[in-house]
Amino acid sequence: MIYVHWDARACIRSDEIEQLRCYRRHADLAFVTACPALAVCEHALRQLRQLCDVILIRENEGYDFGSWKAGTRYCWNTIQQ
Repeated sequence: MIYVHWDARACIRSDEIEQLRCYRRHADLAFVTACPALAVCEHALRQLRQLCDVILIRENEGYDFGSWKAGTRYCWNTIQQ
């Protein structure tokens, strides 16, 4: 599953963590965020590493479709299996 994220403050809300936790029970997770500042938020990254198989941090360009494209491109071989 590819989960796309953006937040103006580069935060991950507790309800998003809970949502990822629930999804994790049913799927492998790729988390794609368009918040480059998240790269230095150790607490958020620690939580994400426990839940996600892939974490992609990208620039905020291309709207949501840019994140979907990045996630799909990165996971393409896995998706095809």
